[in-house]
Amino acid sequence: MRRLLLPVFFLSGATSLVYQTLWERALHLLLGTSGVALATVLAAFMAGLGLGGWLGGRWSPARPLRAYGWLELGIGGYALAFPMLLAAAEPAYLALHRGALAPLAPVLELLFAAALLLPPTVAMGTTLPLLSRVVVDRIGTASESVSELYAANTLGAVAGTFVAGLVLLPTLGFTTTNQVAAVGNVLVAVLALVLDPWFPALVPTDDLDFDERPPSAPASAGLVVVFLCGVAGLASEVLWTRMVALMLGATTYAFTSMLLAVLLGIAFGGRVGGTLSDEALRFGGSAAARRGLARVCLLLAVGSFVLPFLWPWLPYVFVGVFDLFDGRKNPLAVFLGSFVAATLVLLPPAVAMGSVFPYAVRVVAGDSGAPVVGKVYAANTFGGVLGALSAAFVGIPLLGLRGVAGATVVVYAVAGIVAAPRARGHVAAGVVLALVPFLVTAPWDPLWMNGGLYQYVAFFSDHSPEGLAHFTSGNQELLYVKEGRSSVVTVGKNVDTSNLWLANNGKVDASSEGDLPTQILVSLLGAQFVETPDNVLVVGLASGISAGAVTLLPQVKHIEVVELEPAILGAAKLFAPYNFGLLDDPRVELVWNDGRNHVLRAREQTWDLVVNEPSNPYLSGVSNLFTREFWEVGRTRLAPGGVWCQWVQLYGMGPDELDGLIRTFAEVYPHVAVYEVLRGADLVLLGADHPLVPTEEAAARLFAAPRVAEALAKIELVHPLEVVALHAFDREQALAFAGDAEPVTDDNLRVEYAAPLWLHTDIAVENWDRLRDGAHVRWAAVGDDPMRWLALAHAYGSVGDGRRARQVRARAFGWLAPGSPEQQEVLELLRADDD
Repeated sequence: MRRLLLPVFFLSGATSLVYQTLWERALHLLLGTSGVALATVLAAFMAGLGLGGWLGGRWSPARPLRAYGWLELGIGGYALAFPMLLAAAEPAYLALHRGALAPLAPVLELLFAAALLLPPTVAMGTTLPLLSRVVVDRIGTASESVSELYAANTLGAVAGTFVAGLVLLPTLGFTTTNQVAAVGNVLVAVLALVLDPWFPALVPTDDLDFDERPPSAPASAGLVVVFLCGVAGLASEVLWTRMVALMLGATTYAFTSMLLAVLLGIAFGGRVGGTLSDEALRFGGSAAARRGLARVCLLLAVGSFVLPFLWPWLPYVFVGVFDLFDGRKNPLAVFLGSFVAATLVLLPPAVAMGSVFPYAVRVVAGDSGAPVVGKVYAANTFGGVLGALSAAFVGIPLLGLRGVAGATVVVYAVAGIVAAPRARGHVAAGVVLALVPFLVTAPWDPLWMNGGLYQYVAFFSDHSPEGLAHFTSGNQELLYVKEGRSSVVTVGKNVDTSNLWLANNGKVDASSEGDLPTQILVSLLGAQFVETPDNVLVVGLASGISAGAVTLLPQVKHIEVVELEPAILGAAKLFAPYNFGLLDDPRVELVWNDGRNHVLRAREQTWDLVVNEPSNPYLSGVSNLFTREFWEVGRTRLAPGGVWCQWVQLYGMGPDELDGLIRTFAEVYPHVAVYEVLRGADLVLLGADHPLVPTEEAAARLFAAPRVAEALAKIELVHPLEVVALHAFDREQALAFAGDAEPVTDDNLRVEYAAPLWLHTDIAVENWDRLRDGAHVRWAAVGDDPMRWLALAHAYGSVGDGRRARQVRARAFGWLAPGSPEQQEVLELLRADDD
């Protein structure tokens, strides 16, 4: 009979993981995507599950399946209301950060997330203890029965992760996916209520009052063990998430592949662990079950110790799968490479993680089949809350990634000792394992570990081990590396070119040479259209060159630079020769926060100029800075006469995504200017509530400041008309270029899911050619004087735009009377220009 419940719990697990994905994503739009914010939301979610498990263990309804059905119905109803509840809570959140309690924001944000997540997550946590009361036999198979439910629920989570991450969200968007999951809950509720009459009502017995009695010493030890495993397990998952971002990229596909690998392992381990623990109890009694739990803990300690030695091999696996399936032509090869790499490394420890739960149930229950599932589940989950918070807030910032791995070894080893204190061999092994991390550390080559092969594998052809090693470190000198709360920051120098580069999780985000035009122009182009740029916001510190360019403007009085990762500061210091003395400028205020969150919390009409230059929009979290909703909020934060400057890439993004971003931006702002700032790579979009007319006079205002003119000369812009020549579209022309492309919103997540599929193609060339072919000549910039047209043509030639240069030349030559002295003079100038 109990097998009838497995499909029900499978579907319940699927909807739960969909909700976790959706609700965490929605809360990050409000609370931010810093490492602290990620841990805060995860902790709130896990705390609800743990509380639900504890309450479910104490609740003994006569018809548990019926109660389960009503809970599932409530979860579905709450899911439908969640977006509205979050929107209603936003004003309170903003008031919190703008009031006297702002210094307590981290604690209050945890309470804020808990208030929104506890109702549904408590209900989710209650479901496993409730169903366990239906299926647990009192004849020695309790753990196996529960493990079947646990495995079915986890396999459902696998399915939910796959369907949500790879099907529903990319195609249907947030709202519809949430509604589909709610329908799933309704289906689960109906199935449970239909099946309920098939199961007899439960009659309270002494066994069922077990939870009310003080636990025995072995039971208490079992709860301590499962708590410690929860601490180490969630700390490990935080660590694995960071390592996946470092070794396989920070795209949604990389994270989905990791989660799939882990959940598959947990599901398999949960099912096998149930059988093994019941066999141990049947043939060796409760002492054998405790020894089995100890062995699992020690095995996890060994796995946590070995994993750092395996991480350096992940790039080889990724590149091998990428080449096998020709990732340049098959975008799914990128996901397959990530999934295979994550599975090879994470599946074994995940299997051991999954087996902890059924072993712990058997150890805590002893020879009784009493419903201790709630206690075990709660202890494990509350341990997970502590582990997630400890790893994010303390572990990684103080110990680094390898240090956190060593800490999990110690915790698992202690859990193994506690599980079987009388087994001398197990105790000795636990002591040795607890000491090993202090004596042996896995090798760590920073240039290799931060080589970003997941990003640059298509940039070179020699994928042999020697070729990979040469690409990552052959001609590079490491200058700085720091493992921060959100990313690993690296600075290196190409010894052949002396180019200084900065990378986040292996992806280069700034440099002293190649990216210099973009880094300077993204800050200065908008300034030509602002009368008094007193207060400026720059989103993203990185090398500090973009923010430093703002300091060159003499009118600026205050510059806020908001940066997600504090470890960037040490890197920016190394760019002091290039970032115009940014860090020594008294007008500069550094703010450590998520860019979207900082803009959201600001008051209206705060800044005269905003420079939004984060990392690439295909990265999970960063994509939140490239949506209609964010730009609409940003528009309200501009003071009258203010300008928003938005960097947009041309590479690693298909035509539909590029057009969608341009259309979205142009629909937000009534006046728009699109500039080409780096050939084949970057655009800058300007948006404002007042006209943005590129003229020689407007550009000349930049050159009037000596330090600005000097900076522009570094990127080979020496005349105001050369700045005008970078202009491609105004608003109407941008909308025409974008056509009927679908706008990018928080709901449809288009760029985050579609752009990574273009990462290893040559799409930048196509995007650039389309842009250049459609770019318009700014005739109004120079009036009706053919000689000024000729100067404009020369400017187009200087910035490499031959098409528009020829177009202007032809008009300048044809405007004058044939054979006239003026035409002859123009002809001579044209010849001289060609020479």
